[in-house]
Amino acid sequence: MKKMEIRKVQMTGGSSYIISLPKSWVKAVGIEKNDTVEVHIQNDKSLVIIPPISRKRKDEHRTKVFKVENFTNENFLMRCLIGAYIAGYKEIKIISSETIPSWVRDITTKFSRIVIGQEIIEETSNTIVLRDILDPSELPFEKILRRMYIIVRSMYEDSLKVLKFKDPSLVNEVLQRDSEVDRLHWLIAREKSIITLEPKLAVKIDGRLDSCVDYFQISKIIERIGDHTVRIAQNSSKIIKNISQNTVDQVLSAGKYALEIFDRSIDAYRKKDITMAESILEKISNLKDICERINSAALDYNTETAIALGYIAESIRRTGEYSADLCEYIIDYHI
Repeated sequence: MKKMEIRKVQMTGGSSYIISLPKSWVKAVGIEKNDTVEVHIQNDKSLVIIPPISRKRKDEHRTKVFKVENFTNENFLMRCLIGAYIAGYKEIKIISSETIPSWVRDITTKFSRIVIGQEIIEETSNTIVLRDILDPSELPFEKILRRMYIIVRSMYEDSLKVLKFKDPSLVNEVLQRDSEVDRLHWLIAREKSIITLEPKLAVKIDGRLDSCVDYFQISKIIERIGDHTVRIAQNSSKIIKNISQNTVDQVLSAGKYALEIFDRSIDAYRKKDITMAESILEKISNLKDICERINSAALDYNTETAIALGYIAESIRRTGEYSADLCEYIIDYHI
């Protein structure tokens, strides 16, 4: 099925151009006489032909079954459930030859709460069934990315406030919002997988089949900046009583500079402005120099404080570097 086949373009009726479809493909997707197919023009002027969805194809990749006997710990089961979610399965079924243990039910319930669109629709002594109830067209990629950016930006501001106001209570708030960012990133990964299986959905979600990978890459960058924001908050809470105001000012200055780079990289993405993206890339070396000065200042403190300061400086630097990755992606894509 993956081999390339050459087709000669022919003319019929004096005005219509036609090509024949590969017989093996027609049989594989269940096309019959008088069926209609959809033809979508891509950005590179190639064509994507989408066949009608037969019942066989509709049920394909629909259900993922997990046997309880194959799992020995909670983390492994959770990773597999998230993997099935990202892979785009419409239904996830957990079965057991005996009564399902309570820890499996707890993990399944937790999973349904931390991802978007999964609901437990059936539960017996030896079976749990989850089903996706979300319509992908209700949450287009751009809307999800915008939400991710807003959340991560607010997280970043609060992570700096931990040090500025010596308020460790803000760490938990940052952690809670990081979970929301993860949920949105998984949702984009899931929609990408679903579109790969059913290209027709690209029209409903975004209008372009080739864009889902781009959105996924951008969401991954934002999600990783969120992870570094958590590190900044957590390490800041460890040193708020041990560092001088001068060091605090250095960290806050570096953090604000990194946040500015992040903001401008998102702005360049929205505007599709490669000149702006290039100007942002030139700021990264300045950020690295500022972070090196923080590392130098860390040498004046005890080992525990120095290590925490080093982690903070590294995460601030990585925030700028991930923003630079986004800018490079903007330039490559739009060139």
